[in-house]
Amino acid sequence: SNLSSAQLPTCEPTHVDHHPMSLSTSSRAIIDATAPTVASNIDSIVTVFYKKLLTENPSLKAFFNLTNQKESRQPAALAHGVCAAVQHLDNLSAIKSELLIMSHKHCALGVQPEHYKFVHDTFLAATAEVLGDAVTSEVATAWSEVLMLVAKALIELEKDIYDAAEKRKGGWRGIKDFSIIKIREESENVRSLWFAPKDGSSGPDFTPGQFITVCENPTNEDEFSPRHYTISSDTELRISVKRIQKEGQPDGIMSSYLHSLEVGDTVRLRAPFGTATHARYFPEPASTINPGPTSRPTHVFVAAASASLLCGRWLPSLWRRATRCWCSTPTARRSRAGTPWRRSCRSWSSKARAQCT
Repeated sequence: SNLSSAQLPTCEPTHVDHHPMSLSTSSRAIIDATAPTVASNIDSIVTVFYKKLLTENPSLKAFFNLTNQKESRQPAALAHGVCAAVQHLDNLSAIKSELLIMSHKHCALGVQPEHYKFVHDTFLAATAEVLGDAVTSEVATAWSEVLMLVAKALIELEKDIYDAAEKRKGGWRGIKDFSIIKIREESENVRSLWFAPKDGSSGPDFTPGQFITVCENPTNEDEFSPRHYTISSDTELRISVKRIQKEGQPDGIMSSYLHSLEVGDTVRLRAPFGTATHARYFPEPASTINPGPTSRPTHVFVAAASASLLCGRWLPSLWRRATRCWCSTPTARRSRAGTPWRRSCRSWSSKARAQCT
């Protein structure tokens, strides 16, 4: 028969020092033997996991965007995370970039060490429910070690991220009140909003590409998950919000709310977080195509790049790559204008480099 909740291992993630630094030899063997079974049933496990987690702990709905739940984006992300962690249990540093992305999202939502107990206990219960008799007490103990090992890594990362966000110029921990100081209607369904601390303190320092979290609840529900918005300026605390409107579907709750606000209104925000910075995604010459509001991060990346980087490598390379791509097409080769076009492209690339130096 299935192990009852009372028979499953529990953990207290607040005591990070008590978590295992590595798997025990016996647990390692059990994980190696059972990982394929868990992996083949991971979709069912995470589905049961979220249903149990949010039903038994409704206050945790504040951490989960229900739209992502309905569209299976959140369960898919968890399934991927579990499989990646199991594959790198002996060296979690190999997936540090993935853990950092997860940790920044957790910090933006206000996740605390004590919340990991709910995840640990519910994941084991969901696994036991789906796999049945295959989850013996030994198997449950081994997977408990896995969960606590990953929790330890995340808790330690998140402590450092919280501390860094608080220590930055204008930084803070938790939720802070901001006033809307400016609004600009970019189009019929896109508007930009500028924020300033309501207490008169200086605005927060941030890395271009990071996001802020709007912690408002425009609904009648007791719990509503915050929403993240990329900062759409490299110097000012500004976001650009598209009102979500789809035929036959409800309008976006938070986007509609932000479109209803006026200058002087108060909005509760968490500090900037996120790893999607220009240094990470554009270390080498690159070109991007971004429609609508999604072009904002690209504008921020370009503005944040130093003049020497932008003019020394990016622009000339972008010109060369773009013109080379077109001139290599059959149309260009057949065209009489092909050769003059190439000469013009080379000339423009040289001019761009000259103007930047």
